[in-house]
Formats: sequence, C-alpha cells, structure tokens
Amino acid sequence: MAKEGLSVESRPPVREDEELWVGVLPQFVKSNPDGTHRPSSATFKSRTRHISVFLASKTTPQECMSRNPTWVGLAAIHVALPRELGYEVVEDPLPGNPAHAEILGPITKKAHAKRMAREAKWIVEPH
Repeated sequence: MAKEGLSVESRPPVREDEELWVGVLPQFVKSNPDGTHRPSSATFKSRTRHISVFLASKTTPQECMSRNPTWVGLAAIHVALPRELGYEVVEDPLPGNPAHAEILGPITKKAHAKRMAREAKWIVEPH
C-alpha cells in the first residue's frame, strides 16, 4: 500500500540481490505427489492489487509470521523472478513494518503465478 503522497513510480526498487517472503494461507498450500507441500499459484495471484511481500534482509521469519495468525507458512522467491516476468518490485515500508514491499500487479496471468509458486522455497514450512 503506497504511503499517502508517495506515488508508485517514486518508491525505490528493491535491490537485485533481495529475497522476497510471502505469507501463505492454509487454503493456498498444495500437496505434491511425493508428500511434500508447495504454495499454490493463488499465493502469487491478484486480480485487482499488488502482492505484499517482506524483504528478507530487513526482517525475520518469526516477525513475518507474527503479522498474520492465519498464515501457516512463509515462502520465498528471488526478486529476479517477478522482474523476469515483467513486474516491478518496490520497497513500501509501513509504520512498524520497514520490511514491507510490493510486487506491482495485478498479477492475473496464471502461468506467471504458477511459475512463482513452483520456484518458491519454504522459509517456514506449513504446520
């Protein structure tokens, strides 16, 4: 969410070496045939808005998970992936959450959301 008076265009881009973390809701955890789990593509899909993420260099897994008690996991992708797919990734620090950033959406292409989900790695495995 852009701060009042600060346009999307004026927010600084996220560094090239950054890892992005996203909270995963229980309904967005998919089972693989081998018994492992992965985030579903719905984790990275948004028809009307941006995707909120955390900058790994500015937070901890515990801090992220404490922000939403309904999350069952925390997944990570490298900032290069959404950029490769054509999305901007910008810093968007919020009061009390300096690690907040956004993948600028909407992200409506199913293939893009699926690729991000497929390449995501667990930081906090679903419980």
